[in-house]
Amino acid sequence: MEERIEHTTLAEKAYEKVRSGLISARFEPGEILRIRSLAAEYGISATPVREALQRLVAENALELQPNKSFKVPVLSTARFEEVRRIRCALEPMAAELACPNITKQEMQILTSLVEQMDRSIDNLNSADYTIQNEQFHFFIYERANSPLLLDMIRDLWVQVAPFFNRLFQGSDYLRNSNYWHKHIVDALRNGDMNKVSRGISSDIETAGNELRLILEDSEKLD
Repeated sequence: MEERIEHTTLAEKAYEKVRSGLISARFEPGEILRIRSLAAEYGISATPVREALQRLVAENALELQPNKSFKVPVLSTARFEEVRRIRCALEPMAAELACPNITKQEMQILTSLVEQMDRSIDNLNSADYTIQNEQFHFFIYERANSPLLLDMIRDLWVQVAPFFNRLFQGSDYLRNSNYWHKHIVDALRNGDMNKVSRGISSDIETAGNELRLILEDSEKLD
């Protein structure tokens, strides 16, 4: 029984690692995930990694290929728009719920994250910016104290976040990408839930408009 518990724990660890990698845009759309490489990185055997990837396939976060390999899905424009509409409903709700729960000390953390994103922008470091962006959003959403809502938002990010890196490929988006985060921090500091909600929606829409153009161009080439 103890061995089985340990195996289950390792599979759960691998699942959380890969899922977190999808949310933080570590993996690219269309990328093939190598079981042995991930197992070596996580310091575990291949079997729990395979089980974790199979679980993500069942959740539509990965695709199982005919050769039994695991692939990060390539999102269609239609699917992206559906995800964006749902995000614009759920994420402002989470931010509104979080608004009265965020302490002064936590506001300092959010302010620090915005400052870190500014430095990443100045250095044209889109990789660090993407991670900091995820940290910023989920730091807020976690304080909604709504586990079911948080899980739903994470499921949406698993689908769309691998595309976030494309925002910075041949685009000026990075230089203006922190605008709404600063607006959100100011609104949170003032306890203005309506402005917090509008800021989250505007942030999603602004990035979404840019991504939609990129996806449409990609579909024309296919």
